[in-house]
Amino acid sequence: MYKKTRVASLLSLSSLMTLSVISAIIFLTNIFIFTVGNSTNSIADDNIVTTNDDQVYFFIYKRSQFTFGLYKSDGSAGSGDSAEMIPEFSETSEVDRENTNQIQMTANMKDLRFDPSTREIYFSSAYNNSYTPSRYNIFKTTADGKPHTQLTPGPNSGVKYSGNFPSGKVSGTVKKTNGDPWSSAPVFIEGAGMVYTDAQGKFSFDKVPAGLRYIMGYRTASDVYQGMPLNIVENTSIEVSLSPYMNIKANFERPALYEDRVYFRNYPYEVVYMKKKSNNDHNLNHNQNPIETKVIYTSTSQGCTSYNVEGFDVAPKSGRVAIIDYTPGCPTNRGLYLTDKDGQNLSVLIDMKLQNSEWCGMKAVRWSADESKLAVLACYYWYPMLFIFDTTNWNLLGQMYFDKNLYPYANINLYDWSSNNEWLLVSYYSNDMNNGNLSKIKVNPNGSIDYTNIVNIISGNTIYGATFVLKK
Repeated sequence: MYKKTRVASLLSLSSLMTLSVISAIIFLTNIFIFTVGNSTNSIADDNIVTTNDDQVYFFIYKRSQFTFGLYKSDGSAGSGDSAEMIPEFSETSEVDRENTNQIQMTANMKDLRFDPSTREIYFSSAYNNSYTPSRYNIFKTTADGKPHTQLTPGPNSGVKYSGNFPSGKVSGTVKKTNGDPWSSAPVFIEGAGMVYTDAQGKFSFDKVPAGLRYIMGYRTASDVYQGMPLNIVENTSIEVSLSPYMNIKANFERPALYEDRVYFRNYPYEVVYMKKKSNNDHNLNHNQNPIETKVIYTSTSQGCTSYNVEGFDVAPKSGRVAIIDYTPGCPTNRGLYLTDKDGQNLSVLIDMKLQNSEWCGMKAVRWSADESKLAVLACYYWYPMLFIFDTTNWNLLGQMYFDKNLYPYANINLYDWSSNNEWLLVSYYSNDMNNGNLSKIKVNPNGSIDYTNIVNIISGNTIYGATFVLKK
């Protein structure tokens, strides 16, 4: 548990009182209308000029072709309609789950993030071995879609080993809650595959790769399970007793990158980091020791039954972590928090529970590539709002709100900043998520938002995730 070491509201309510009269953006088909006071202006998509060099990768359900897939475009207006599909990420891809060289993607791929230092794309997906302890796991791939590597639930996920390698033994029993054995119950260890218990509920694995592994024991013919981490040491044996009792899996989601770390949310309560795996980490000599992992933030609550980390992001230069933890009606979980890269020096950046506060939710945060700005997608005065803050003094630089009657707060997503710090990537839809839009919004050098420069990349599809990818 992490206690607040400093609580300060760095954004006062009075500094936001003008939000009820700021410029409004109303998105319409193929045209954008913006209003300032009583005046209105409109511009068509083909009048918008874009100059940044980033490609846009996005995962969508393409209604015109009835297919899911990962696509890339040059980020210009309408470029999504002719975007190139990455073949390894289509629903018709061949599948090799055991070696995770290819992944047959469905609508469960999301949370795309690009690492410019390695030109790799990180994402989360529910397409993984069904006996792992989580529904969503973190994966990575290169910008051309190969190879795929599963990074969670443990630091050494993704490969079933064969041949000679450092290993230990694991054996044990799967029991019912009354102590009786479960026969024919599946038991899974990542890196070692799956076995079934005998009539006495016993199981054994003779060669489990050394390192941190997760074991899962299931009740016979059910999704009720118990899972735990194991630290496998070469030439040693571990005895385990499992009594499956859970049917709600964890979700490892929303990867964020800093130096040699991959941060992610262990839904719903934790922010965790693990050390990155290189492209050679599937080689056996890289897995003799566990890779470092650490929980840097845990959401806790006093007297509330529903609370979670809604979102977070890691600053690319300093590693500072902005964390959304807000629950109405609780004295804790006050809004947007800030920690250092290791989860220390926790403070409240935006206190959403001040007296007479008009905050009604917060959904996503993104640091700019140069770390000078922080974009926040939130609910304020019951309007979906996009804010830009100066990260040196936390002054409000720019803002816009979406017409809440056309685009409800829950239907808007904030994905990424461009590498030149001039564009924000967002998606939004009205009533039908299959009729969604992916757009980039221009941010001026002073942090204000240029309402006359919004580029609609693709419309009429279900958007599951997007990221900017810097061209070579």
